[in-house]
Amino acid sequence: MILINYDKCNSCGECVRACPAKVFEFLEDTVIVANPQDCLLCCYCVDVCPRKAIVVEGC
Repeated sequence: MILINYDKCNSCGECVRACPAKVFEFLEDTVIVANPQDCLLCCYCVDVCPRKAIVVEGC
């Protein structure tokens, strides 16, 4: 399960750019978890998020 804490997230897009599986996308100006089933559990999104707004179960 991938969760974005929108109280912390500023939609910088670092996770969108870093994710090799294209799990994240922009919906208007907001980052969303568009393809959670494709997550590789690499945890790059967790590592690159400057606001620590992403939690991935298993990371």
